[in-house]
Amino acid sequence: YFLSTFFSNKKCKYDNLCEAGVATVTIDDKGELWSCQLFIGKSEYNMGNIYCYNENKFKNVMNTLNKFRICNFEDCKQCAARCYCTRCLGTVGILENKKLADFKSFGSSCEYRREIVYKTLDTISDIIKKDEFKSFNDYIGSLLS
Repeated sequence: YFLSTFFSNKKCKYDNLCEAGVATVTIDDKGELWSCQLFIGKSEYNMGNIYCYNENKFKNVMNTLNKFRICNFEDCKQCAARCYCTRCLGTVGILENKKLADFKSFGSSCEYRREIVYKTLDTISDIIKKDEFKSFNDYIGSLLS
């Protein structure tokens, strides 16, 4: 899977840049649901309440978060790091003082991630050139089992 994503235009297995609302939610002391602990107190990211479920609130927040999928950013679609890239949407909002709805690009922060991917590919290329790929692959397999 790792290598095949570099040499194809297929969609990534996981297209979300952030796990907020997708794999994580936060419940505060009043039972309010938030897509992430960094969004607590920001009403536009309130997903409802565990005592009184509001499907519209939940869907509205999920619709906002779903805009932050790799497939929705032109710069990301062809990027070598597209399947390994993550961003914390909470820090985008807090550190850059932006509303997520106004966010359009990750800009220069992508260069670091691309550099890591290119260095990884160079290393794998060297391993293949030295005819050590089988032992490398066996080693990685042993780590994962």
